[in-house]
Amino acid sequence: MRDVNDYAEKYTTDDFENEYQVKYRRKKMIELVKKYPHKNILETGCAFESFAKFFDDFDHFTIVEPADKFYKNAVETFKDRKDIEIVYGLFEDNIAQLNDILKRRGGGAFDCIIVSSLLHELEQPIDFLKKIIEVCDDNTAVYMNVPNAKSFHRVLAYESGLIPAFNAFNEKNKVMQQHSVFDLDSLEELITIAAKESGRKIQILDKCSSFIKPFTHKQMEACLNNGIINANIINGFDNMIKYMPDLGSEIYIVYRVLN
Repeated sequence: MRDVNDYAEKYTTDDFENEYQVKYRRKKMIELVKKYPHKNILETGCAFESFAKFFDDFDHFTIVEPADKFYKNAVETFKDRKDIEIVYGLFEDNIAQLNDILKRRGGGAFDCIIVSSLLHELEQPIDFLKKIIEVCDDNTAVYMNVPNAKSFHRVLAYESGLIPAFNAFNEKNKVMQQHSVFDLDSLEELITIAAKESGRKIQILDKCSSFIKPFTHKQMEACLNNGIINANIINGFDNMIKYMPDLGSEIYIVYRVLN
């Protein structure tokens, strides 16, 4: 069983993740969310910085966070905000409470659900995807990102003989309690299966990869510490996605669940 508090401790000690990867993940997610309605937002897992800090045009924002450290930080950060509600626990265990929140706000569904860097960490991702459907209607846009099994650095590792397959588990996957490694095809397939088993179908609004990362987090950190690359080069890697759109370090899908 996943230990969310152990995960939170390890997450906060990953310097490259917190200094750079999160920044570019957030940049892409904000860009995507702003393309579609987002007055009533649900975020599943907020880590140390909820997306609520980076939007100012929503009516309601709900955060579900199971890790003690992240939950307490969110409560403190947003203690004076009446338009932000924070629920403690796993998303899949709080569907009833989320539906109660929707009823209190006049019914309907969330028009925006953010699932950022989470699905690959779940032991039963398809069950989670089915639970997402319970707080969706035809107009809800679900924003999902995960690490890319076919990222530049994984393709390089495979072609160098360091890993036996693109979706092979590495040491970071194991340390961070990650249970799945997705590419765009397998992620879309899982979402489609979850919808079908729930008697629904999906409409894909956006999908691609983002942020080129040529090496592992530790190797990128070593390059930065030794002056081989700097923040400008990191930004250049992000801009390079237009030349190699399939090789970004993360993939994202934006979709709706239809009847």
